[in-house]
Amino acid sequence: YGCVHPDDRSNLIHTIEDALRNLSGFRMDLRLRTITDGYIWVSVSATIDNTGDQRVVYVALVDISADADYLHQQKQILDVFVRKQYEHICSIDGKHGGYRVLNSNQYTGPFLDEEGTDFEKDFTALIRKNVAQAEREQFAKLFRIKAMLDCLETNGDVEYYCTIITEEEKPRYKKVWLSWIDRETKMIALVSSDVTDEHHRAQESREALLAALQAAEQANSAKSEFLSRMSHDIRTPLNAIIGYTEMCLESDELCPQLRDYLSKADSSSKFLLSLINDILNMSRIESGKLALKEALFTLPVFLDS
Repeated sequence: YGCVHPDDRSNLIHTIEDALRNLSGFRMDLRLRTITDGYIWVSVSATIDNTGDQRVVYVALVDISADADYLHQQKQILDVFVRKQYEHICSIDGKHGGYRVLNSNQYTGPFLDEEGTDFEKDFTALIRKNVAQAEREQFAKLFRIKAMLDCLETNGDVEYYCTIITEEEKPRYKKVWLSWIDRETKMIALVSSDVTDEHHRAQESREALLAALQAAEQANSAKSEFLSRMSHDIRTPLNAIIGYTEMCLESDELCPQLRDYLSKADSSSKFLLSLINDILNMSRIESGKLALKEALFTLPVFLDS
């Protein structure tokens, strides 16, 4: 039980219990710990012998980790994923620092060798040779073994982005994704993909949104300027109307009916002036410059008007 990988133990126990209960054999694949503290895949075949009141499990274990068909199927699956979605898939030994490139699309640019014993050294050299100068130091720090293990312990999965400078001096944008293969043995999966097309589409969208924002701001500015000019232009003749009306009302020779007409014209003119002031206040509100002030007024006069 102690040699079985923690993720496989529960399934193994349930399978053995069912086999003993039903007196039926079983076959399954699981991972066993090795002397070097790693794990290998084994095929488990078991039969049940019922002797008197005792039931015995006979188990045969076969190492299938180097099985040619099994590895060939893995290779085919990885080929499909790399061709469709990714550029490179790499497994990293977080305990000992080694790595193995499971699949690599060489047409997308340089990558690590097929395998190596010092991932941190080799990947840092790859970064310094290909990543844009402004991003190199920070990107190299992210891919130190300890930094990767600490980040995965906290987040589970993590994505990083960088800019690659090609031989034609054209930038390409890459995404590197890290995830656990096996937390118990500190095995890490590194998957890279090219996101240049997605970056360009996002850039085009940002530029279109920025252009739309600038157009909206210009339209709003033109509207505010128009309202401000129109309001000032209307106030000039309106002030003359209000002034001459008030001068007429000061005369003692007006008949009551004419005074009433002029009073209503005066009230309407001042109300129109307040509407114009409100229009001006709208532009002040938009620019954050509106100031409120308190003033005394006579309620009966206000209600009467």
